[in-house]
Amino acid sequence: MYVEPPENIISLHEFQKLALDRLQVLKKIEFMNDANQDHQVIKETVIKMTKAHRIAVIADRNVLSSFSMTTEERKEFRVNDNISHFICRLAYCRNEELRKWFLTQEARLFNIRLQDAQHEIIQGLLKDQCGISYQVCQESDEDWQIFRHQITFKQLKLSDQIPSNFVKVPFKEAISLVSRRAVFLHLGVAYVPVKELTTILSAHFRAKVSAELVKAYKFWPEIIKDERIQRMLINLSNHSAIDFNIYEQKAPTDGDKIKLSDLDYYSRKSFPPCMKSLFTVLRNKHHLKHYGRLQLGLFIKGLGLTMEEAYTFWKQEFCKNMDNDKFEKQYGYNIRHNFGKEGKKQDYKPWNCQKILQQTTPGPDEYHGCPFKTFSEEPLRQMLSSYGLKPDDMKVVIDKRRENLHQVACLRLYELSHPNGVSDNVGNHPNAFFNSSVQYIKDVEKNKFKRGITAPSTEVVVGTAPVETVIEKPKDVEMDQI
Repeated sequence: MYVEPPENIISLHEFQKLALDRLQVLKKIEFMNDANQDHQVIKETVIKMTKAHRIAVIADRNVLSSFSMTTEERKEFRVNDNISHFICRLAYCRNEELRKWFLTQEARLFNIRLQDAQHEIIQGLLKDQCGISYQVCQESDEDWQIFRHQITFKQLKLSDQIPSNFVKVPFKEAISLVSRRAVFLHLGVAYVPVKELTTILSAHFRAKVSAELVKAYKFWPEIIKDERIQRMLINLSNHSAIDFNIYEQKAPTDGDKIKLSDLDYYSRKSFPPCMKSLFTVLRNKHHLKHYGRLQLGLFIKGLGLTMEEAYTFWKQEFCKNMDNDKFEKQYGYNIRHNFGKEGKKQDYKPWNCQKILQQTTPGPDEYHGCPFKTFSEEPLRQMLSSYGLKPDDMKVVIDKRRENLHQVACLRLYELSHPNGVSDNVGNHPNAFFNSSVQYIKDVEKNKFKRGITAPSTEVVVGTAPVETVIEKPKDVEMDQI
């Protein structure tokens, strides 16, 4: 419940890493909830992430036992969890919008941890952390004898209809249960099944963290006296701009290597919209401006193309409009730079979805960015039809776009065009969309072959419509809109 602030001595590097690890978990929780993913899937994903980042302890004893942790490891998990929460609390206390976002995601994480927790754990937390001990109903209680059927009306199992499975809670502390008529209310007392105590505990958690966020803001001037801490906390609070490296780029094995000659095929079958649109423009116009080249160039690098293959790819297209010398002078350096062979010699990774969404609005003859953000509705519908989506399915995707859930819209597109396909990290990274799509096609072919339907072929239809991408020329921007 994060009652005591940590007094540990840690380095600035640890300070930042612990906070980023926690924010990565919170961002994943936000994304999966926006995508309306199954609660069990969310729980399993979060458990894996919290274990990997060593920042959390799950209340479920079965989950804990499956971790095979030593006593020291459990202690480390608890310490890291406490430190990372308080760091993020400082970063997100500065205004109402930040506080609301942090509180929502922390409450979701808290609820995930309490799923399947035994009643004794919940009651123990209420007593130890909140100082609350509710009176348990007794068979001899007059109110139990009079209102037994009303109190147990929601409990279908006879084993749940015993008095020890109910506690008496002041109705103000059970408002959410009362509002959805989940409990019996009499003379200001709600008779709450013990299995619903997680709702009560969660409400206490939200109220406490909300109050502590406001309190932390009062100390903000004192906190930011150290400029290093100030800069770090402000950067951490910009959660939508942080590159969390949710998608770990893996070098493809030889068996998975994409050949230069395969790009046209895969652009039709497995490219996400942001890359398919750029690829189509390049094939049609034989040119892309800087941000389009950067976005597409790093993407195909992530597919496994070597620097030499990437150079050939761009040269073949651009030299349809210019000679070799001009191409080398204007574009050769940038291609080598992307592969870490020029300048700072940094090995640049493909852009993830957050990075793409943060790009400036495309100007004339620019096509970079995310189509779910930059396309108007009619061109977007035409693009969706190229993935074989039917009108009802298009509506599902477009509704998400209207809610400005651009990444969720892309995830929905993938799920609808790749039925029952694995969608790990789709909606977080274009290369994840591509890898999942390619694997889906392989699995479909393999299953057909096993059933004796057909020998493996090179053509698998993803969706039903012909694959043609409609490229929308960005609207003219008036000077007063800039």
